[in-house]
Amino acid sequence: MSFAGHVFDMIRRNKEDREKLSQLRGRGKDMRAKYSPHIPDISVEEYEKINQQLKERERDEQTYISRIKLFVLAAIIAIIMLSWVIIKLFSW
Repeated sequence: MSFAGHVFDMIRRNKEDREKLSQLRGRGKDMRAKYSPHIPDISVEEYEKINQQLKERERDEQTYISRIKLFVLAAIIAIIMLSWVIIKLFSW
């Protein structure tokens, strides 16, 4: 294949790539339209109630996580104190 053959092959591949890219872009637009979130019509009271529930759940999760952290910290301190006492008892 001569140099011109390579150039024509490259041009053909670029053309095919542009066509595939435009097809992918079209599919992306279709998918965005298909899966776009549909927000139902709700009243202000319902919206505030949902927000309040979310805030309560978030607060409950934060207290749960902080209790777990406190328990783990207490366990680590207890293990360190116990190991220190054992080392002191057997080092004499």
